[in-house]
Amino acid sequence: YQKFIEAIQKVKAEGIEPEEGYLERLERLKATAVVKLLSAYLAEDLSPIENKVQRFAEKEILPQARKWDEEGARKEAEQIMLPEGFRGVLKQLADLSIFGIGIPKEYGGVGLAHYYAYRIISILSYYCPALAVTLAVNAAVQDAIGEFGTEEQKNILKRLTKDELGAICITESDAGSNPMEMKTFARKEGD
Repeated sequence: YQKFIEAIQKVKAEGIEPEEGYLERLERLKATAVVKLLSAYLAEDLSPIENKVQRFAEKEILPQARKWDEEGARKEAEQIMLPEGFRGVLKQLADLSIFGIGIPKEYGGVGLAHYYAYRIISILSYYCPALAVTLAVNAAVQDAIGEFGTEEQKNILKRLTKDELGAICITESDAGSNPMEMKTFARKEGD
């Protein structure tokens, strides 16, 4: 996969017109690398963590999930009010290091690939989709900060493993908050 990335960067940087079939070969290389990478992830045994999360979900989440869905979150004055018990379960998940699965150890996380965070989130989604979405958004924020953030911004990751959640704000006049309907463009101006 790294060879694919390097080759594409070289083609773009040098303005090279690739020989016929070159890009197709790169695509095959990329596909092969992705399959090998996914196979490695899927083969890794996370059953101790997954079993712990499943037991926790059955004991702590499942009995409250329906009530959480019925109550929902609401805003009172300037404060977001979560359903009773929801914040406590978030704290327990943070204490179990679930918030920090995909965060490097140097920033207070577990240090696994972000893929594993989403495996755990998929388990939680069975018990409480609202809770799973909360953790998925947090993981997406962690991914973005970890990949593109400055060192100063990466220090925020320490807080996102313990007692704070990341959030995103998305809206567009033609799409509202549906990211699948959003459109963007790039225009080069100046240097």
